[in-house]
Amino acid sequence: MSSGKAEDVLRHRPAPQQARARATVAKIQEAAKEILVEHGPHGLNTNLIAERAGVNVATLYNYYPDKFAVLVHLFSDFEDERASYVSEQLEKLGPDSNLADWTSTIIDRLASMRTEGGYQIALRRALVSVPELAILDQESSDSISRGLEKALRGTDKWAADADLAHVAGLVVEVITNTLDSAFAESPTDFGKIAELKVMIDSYLAHSSSQSLGS
Repeated sequence: MSSGKAEDVLRHRPAPQQARARATVAKIQEAAKEILVEHGPHGLNTNLIAERAGVNVATLYNYYPDKFAVLVHLFSDFEDERASYVSEQLEKLGPDSNLADWTSTIIDRLASMRTEGGYQIALRRALVSVPELAILDQESSDSISRGLEKALRGTDKWAADADLAHVAGLVVEVITNTLDSAFAESPTDFGKIAELKVMIDSYLAHSSSQSLGS
């Protein structure tokens, strides 16, 4: 499945070389984050972003063709941060790893990523109303799932023929969707996050013992 227009936007994302231009892009992005928190994705428009950033709207158009491009870049940056963190943790997973502690640490960090700056929760909520963001999110999750499948196989806790693609995919899906659900509540349902840790730990332990026939 292709993310279509979103992929086109990412191929042409602004990469200013001069410090002044970089500062302008940063102001535009910060303004968009503030508006996103206050009004949601449908409250974004280029005139409002430019006004909040203190730049002329024509200047904004030098870097972003429309509000969709701003939204896609913010979402992509957040997904890149998530994927980079998980990738680092996958490198640490091995035969001697405690899976319960490992998954708990990851879930805690992924949860905290959604509260740093305040706009991340609004970005995740935008998935419901902007389908192409949901596609980008799925592509990111699929990539993480493939990495998790490989890492789990390296722990030697599963039989050689275990369907770890299914296991990894389900783990990533459940973690992502449960965090979305927990942060959709106001205030955040941290009890749900605690239960998520127990559920993932139990599932991985059960899956491992089943594959080994114990």
